Amino acid sequence: MLDKIMAAQQQMAELKQRLDTVMVTGECEGLEVTANANNRFVGVSIPDGLLSDKEQLEDYLCIAMNRALENART
Repeated sequence: MLDKIMAAQQQMAELKQRLDTVMVTGECEGLEVTANANNRFVGVSIPDGLLSDKEQLEDYLCIAMNRALENART
């Protein structure tokens, strides 16, 4: 029984490691975020035009992040 539990834990660790290599993106008005399938954000690309409006940038960032997370689930 303990062997089966340890094998299952090993399989889970291997799966999590593989999910770290699966990348998904979310985009909003040119702003792009990249996450892995373990829902960890690994990159952000912000167009220069969005840097002058902090509130708009924050809104677009939230939208793009949520889209990336949705893509990771599908």
